[in-house]
Amino acid sequence: MKRTKTLKVVLALALAVVLCLGSMTSALAAPVTGGTEGTPLQAAITKVLEMPDGTTTPTASFTFDVTKVSVDGLTAAADLATMPALGTVASATTATQTISFTAADAGTSAAGLKTVSKETPESMCTRSQSRRVLIQRRQAKR
Repeated sequence: MKRTKTLKVVLALALAVVLCLGSMTSALAAPVTGGTEGTPLQAAITKVLEMPDGTTTPTASFTFDVTKVSVDGLTAAADLATMPALGTVASATTATQTISFTAADAGTSAAGLKTVSKETPESMCTRSQSRRVLIQRRQAKR
């Protein structure tokens, strides 16, 4: 009797794990190639608002914290200092980037859906080195 109950629990856990793993999707970006010291690649944060057609675009600001993580796998402060500023500097390794929307932002309409998109005003430049940053969205301000 105890063996049957243990077997049921193990099978239930196995099924739960399989279902969880099957519903996960990858959030990894494609590998970035190209860029040199003279012509660096440009990277920016894009915020897209979607709403029913005919809706006035809300006045809102979205602030993102950008934290320097590594340069070519190196995480020492001296290595991180070689990275360019990634927005409004908050500390030696952290900066903020803000995207603001107003009612004047018209956007585009298709199939009953209005879409308004904007990029951060300051691009986050990368050079030929492998650079990693952590981007976290703060609470939207209205």
